[in-house]
Amino acid sequence: MTPNKRPAWLIPAVAGVLILLPFAYSLGRFAWVRTFTAPKPFLEIASAPSQRCVRDPKWMRQNHKIFLNELRDKTVREGIRSNVTLNSCSQCHKDKTRFCDKCHQAANLHPDCFDCHSYSAAGSPAVLLRGGP
Repeated sequence: MTPNKRPAWLIPAVAGVLILLPFAYSLGRFAWVRTFTAPKPFLEIASAPSQRCVRDPKWMRQNHKIFLNELRDKTVREGIRSNVTLNSCSQCHKDKTRFCDKCHQAANLHPDCFDCHSYSAAGSPAVLLRGGP
């Protein structure tokens, strides 16, 4: 080997390392993140479980957004009022910060329901904060 001559394998080896480095980093990061998963947020159990809960709690955890959107659409677009409102939820789930906000923050969600509506204490009517009658 002469002093200015590089070995024939050096350039392909360096190129291979540079090409595979991002993949190796991603795999390593994936393995690291999987070992340190975030804990599930604690959700407050209803203070006075109602026999009249609108749906099964397991179903509501997954589908409450769809359910509330359907109620909203029926009320706003079709004029059909339901007996299920945010007041219905607040009768058993009294503390919004411990019930709604904790899970939404853990999932990095920012629902816009409470831009207009307040989550009232049990027994007091919900308040529309802006717009509408």
